[in-house]
Amino acid sequence: MSLKQWLLELKTHSHQKIRLVLIGNKADLKEEREVAEEDIQNFIRENKITHYYETSALSGLNVEPPFVDLTGLIIEAIKEGDIKPEE
Repeated sequence: MSLKQWLLELKTHSHQKIRLVLIGNKADLKEEREVAEEDIQNFIRENKITHYYETSALSGLNVEPPFVDLTGLIIEAIKEGDIKPEE
């Protein structure tokens, strides 16, 4: 399934105000990159994705920041009433 298809499925079957964090893995393998940075930036802009990270589980690059941001987005959604923890 392509990222576009996955995003469509996600938006179709999730909350209207879903928060997204897009993570690209294997940032340590730049020479084997399959998606051009320009294509990623276009996709992010076209789909209004505000949080994007390139990570490397091998080196630990940017592994923590997406979780910190996602936690912040969840707290924000709770405060705005978009997520009700009791449900």
